[in-house]
Amino acid sequence: GDIISLVVNDKYVLKNFTTKRKRKKIKYKLKKGENIIEITAENLGSTPPNTSRIEIVESKIKYPIITQLELNKTAIIKIVK
Repeated sequence: GDIISLVVNDKYVLKNFTTKRKRKKIKYKLKKGENIIEITAENLGSTPPNTSRIEIVESKIKYPIITQLELNKTAIIKIVK
């Protein structure tokens, strides 16, 4: 029941998205240079904190990231390509 918003380079990719056990795949081409990924906790769900897992994949390399956020807090990930 956790709800998050996902913003990449100031553009919403997901807004008020309810996380689920089933994966949601999103393909997004990052620009050259610095890329900013923001994950914001829109609620705390039934069991705080708001927890989400994302996996950034480039070629065959996977980078798993887990966030545990309080309400309205944002995790920021910077990727330089």
